[in-house]
Amino acid sequence: MIELDLKDYYLVESSFTEKKQYIPALSVIHWNFPGRVFVNQVHEPNIAIVWATGRWMYLEGNTKSEKDKWS
Repeated sequence: MIELDLKDYYLVESSFTEKKQYIPALSVIHWNFPGRVFVNQVHEPNIAIVWATGRWMYLEGNTKSEKDKWS
């Protein structure tokens, strides 16, 4: 997993919107609560972990992506 810079947190926002259980994760993404964001790849991440420091950790993504399949 790769840790995103604060300025790049927006890259994972769409994975956490429209789901009430992710309000704390969105607080981190919008810089309203301290935390860290990790992704499987910086360009077009399909797995993201949002960690609200000292509290919650949320995982969202698609582990069955075509990009991740072995040939």
